[in-house]
Amino acid sequence: MTSSGADSPQPGPTQWVAGAEPVALCMSCKARFEPGSAEICPKCQVTLSSIRSCPKCQRFQSAEHLRCPYCSTSFVVETDNRSPGASSYRSFRKHIKYPVPALLGGAFAVTALLGLLIYTRLRPPSKPKAPIGRSYVLDQASLRRDPSPSAPVLQELRAPEIVNITDCVFDVLGNHWFAISLKGSRGYVLARELAPPKASDPEAGYKLLRHSLLALEGPESLTPAAEAVNYYQRVFPASPHVDELRWLFAETTRKLGEHSDRRQALLRRAEEAYKKIAEGNGEFADRARRALAQLRSETAGPRASPSRDTFALTVEGGSLSSARTGAAAGPVHTLTLISQTPLFVRVTEPVEISPKTRFQGEIEEDIRVNDQVAVPKGSVCRLEAVEVPGKAARDAGVTTVTLRLTAVVVEGQAYRVSAGAVGIEPPNSSTPPAQAHSRVARLSAGTRLVFRLVAPLLVPRS
Repeated sequence: MTSSGADSPQPGPTQWVAGAEPVALCMSCKARFEPGSAEICPKCQVTLSSIRSCPKCQRFQSAEHLRCPYCSTSFVVETDNRSPGASSYRSFRKHIKYPVPALLGGAFAVTALLGLLIYTRLRPPSKPKAPIGRSYVLDQASLRRDPSPSAPVLQELRAPEIVNITDCVFDVLGNHWFAISLKGSRGYVLARELAPPKASDPEAGYKLLRHSLLALEGPESLTPAAEAVNYYQRVFPASPHVDELRWLFAETTRKLGEHSDRRQALLRRAEEAYKKIAEGNGEFADRARRALAQLRSETAGPRASPSRDTFALTVEGGSLSSARTGAAAGPVHTLTLISQTPLFVRVTEPVEISPKTRFQGEIEEDIRVNDQVAVPKGSVCRLEAVEVPGKAARDAGVTTVTLRLTAVVVEGQAYRVSAGAVGIEPPNSSTPPAQAHSRVARLSAGTRLVFRLVAPLLVPRS
């Protein structure tokens, strides 16, 4: 039997293209030798390197390369001992500008781009979210492109413009926003600028109404809020969220009344709301009874109208050591920070203080309840400067202001807080916080503020 490769041409020695022959080079003295003639330079005693030079681009490279890695020039002389078809194919490829695979790949890419363009043009536009509730503008509102106070304003809205609500969201500072649609326009409006909404679905209605109640900032919003809560209770009497919404309304009424010119009227309204909850046996009945007992024990102090020529910054609330017994811990997964709990806040940016100035800070250290973190360190806080009610200024022409902690953002959820400042400690100051007092209405970044809760703070945690 004869071998299958007997008639095939035997490989001969490799024929190198002129100028591409391998050489042995001394990397020290640059002396060149024939490949295989020596392994070590006789002069430098350095191991020789086997290299070659590309005859086209003149770049040096390892002699192991059969084609230049820089310009793709072949170092081997091609022979015609292959099949005629292969030789013809190589000749054909030499005479065309682009190889066939490249042309096919380009055609495929163009086809894919055309297909994508056609799909983009012909596909139906995405449908906007369906409305889940309705509301109206309380006074005026700015329709913004994104849920951010710095987002561009698309349209100014005036009362009593009716809007459809499609979603509720928060921004990075914990502000409450409603996504709305109005006569073909879509955007975002601050929740406090709309009346508490009404919905035809119990879950959607609860979600929207809770979002709205937590965002209320003025007593003028309480009447439409009461109407919305009563509407929800009347339309969805079997909903498990009825008591929670009534509780949120009572708490909001109380907190707004604590720093309002209508203090007595609002606290009486909160008392009535607590009574209705306490009369039942729901989840919030015990809390309502405790809130009623605490509310009745509080007395309103005299009020005065300070001058508005200059400002003095002071603290209210007395010593941190005079804490009273507060509410007991809430139900499972709810952490209760009782009244008089101290909160330590760090001012993050310099701020000029005057009545109604709003700014922000961050919680300086974890606030724990039974070894569980209720408010983590670094949580964003909303702060406000308010006039001190019923406190005469020492000098004529001086308005005395103090600081309030109004909200804290925990895991993207903003919780309304009622806390007064009991200490102001400037950066690098040795003055005790409880003694800090300044007529310069400015807080530097890094100023430490100490607040004390004047009402329990409930923080649900999983």
